[in-house]
Amino acid sequence: MERLRALTSAELAGYTSCGSPSDLAAHLGVSVTAARTAVARAGLQVSISQANRLRYRKRVRIFTPDQQQLILGSLLGDACLARQTRKNHFVLRLCFAHGKKQLAYLEHKKSVIGGTRIGTRPEGSNIGDQVSQFAVCDTQALLPYERMCKVDGAKYVSDEWLGKLDWKGIAYWYQDDASLIRQNGKISCIRWYTNSFSLPEIGRIVRFVRSLGLSSVNTATGNGDPSQRVIVIYKRREIERFLAKIKQHIVPCLQYKLP
Repeated sequence: MERLRALTSAELAGYTSCGSPSDLAAHLGVSVTAARTAVARAGLQVSISQANRLRYRKRVRIFTPDQQQLILGSLLGDACLARQTRKNHFVLRLCFAHGKKQLAYLEHKKSVIGGTRIGTRPEGSNIGDQVSQFAVCDTQALLPYERMCKVDGAKYVSDEWLGKLDWKGIAYWYQDDASLIRQNGKISCIRWYTNSFSLPEIGRIVRFVRSLGLSSVNTATGNGDPSQRVIVIYKRREIERFLAKIKQHIVPCLQYKLP
């Protein structure tokens, strides 16, 4: 009791900011009633719901560097980050989805970041193929990525986003969205499909790829369709240099995307 009486209002406030009167009682070895009385006299009474929020609050998850690059590279490719609205709050859900032929690639991503069980997407398909998916739901941890990668609820390629990519993240983007095009058995070009991005965003991506020392990168129409834009690297030496940089990050099931 002496220790409890010796606490100033400021010290009591410090205790109640990170726990309940019960926590204070256990720490000082006094009765819960005595602790509640002291807190009440100081005008610092904590409600049961507030105490429980403080007591059981989770630490904000911090993604590892590998997980960060998986998120950034996959969002530039096939991943989707969306808000799901609840009655009094929202939940951020990062979804990774790939077709049946890339199930091993999806399993690799899950092994890196965790998340829900891999299941079949109930709607949509990948050119007729079944689509499998899993999700990571962690609102606090994903908020920085939403601020960086979305505007008005839609995916948006920002300079900040591109500036945080390293070769591992670029490799995920390549594995998600790019094709190594061959003609007569020889490498012709690397082609990224960017239909979901606006022309200014595509221009921003092109400038970023050029900053990697790939001066031949440019845009072209996709499959002869003027409404589709693709990003292309043509020069053989630059293609080889680019593939050498990402080779160590290509997962075994996607080795066909290498020479």
